[in-house]
Amino acid sequence: MELSCASYACQDRYHCFDSSNQLIICRRIVLGTRDLIGRQSVKVLSPYHNCCNDAEADRVRAEHPGEIECIHKYRTLGLITLTRGEPFLLPMSRVYVYAPLAIGDMPFELPDIYTQRVLALATPPFHPNYTLDRFMARNLTPPYLSNQVDIVHVSLDQPSVRILSIINCARKGSGNLALDLLWNTLGGDGEVNLDSLMARAQFGQRVDDTTIVILPL
Repeated sequence: MELSCASYACQDRYHCFDSSNQLIICRRIVLGTRDLIGRQSVKVLSPYHNCCNDAEADRVRAEHPGEIECIHKYRTLGLITLTRGEPFLLPMSRVYVYAPLAIGDMPFELPDIYTQRVLALATPPFHPNYTLDRFMARNLTPPYLSNQVDIVHVSLDQPSVRILSIINCARKGSGNLALDLLWNTLGGDGEVNLDSLMARAQFGQRVDDTTIVILPL
């Protein structure tokens, strides 16, 4: 589970910034609206950032012309489905500035000499599922994971009613909206939640560290 997305909502505008890998939790950023007579509509604001999205796969191929195996078997360099890295925001004088850097999945962002002299010699292995020899032969012009975010600006027509999942999932009187959002995302109080999935051994994917930050503006 890896995702990097942020959203900002004001009175008549909604802005979302998304570079998430969208493997488990953050499948899509979706805006739901309901007008005054009750008609509802849903708009998908973010694409899939993986090789199953033809547009993303074509972008990687265009950035690495002549490299037939930059996308191999629907995977970047034949190893992972991801096409985006993890950018981060730098606090600069009360505002957050997007930094054109990506962290994580370093073999896909560094020349193969680093993989050959450092990662390939790590004990225990850097990644048990990576065949490094085959990977290094394909790693010709890194980086292969983009750190560019998708930015969507939405005009919220008045008097539309915004359906905000974080408000819907918050428990009454709760002082921790971030925890409420994470709990709801993992199934909440429904029958199919994280506890039941783990009890049935159905949660097969690994879960990395998760950080949710909510800033009232």
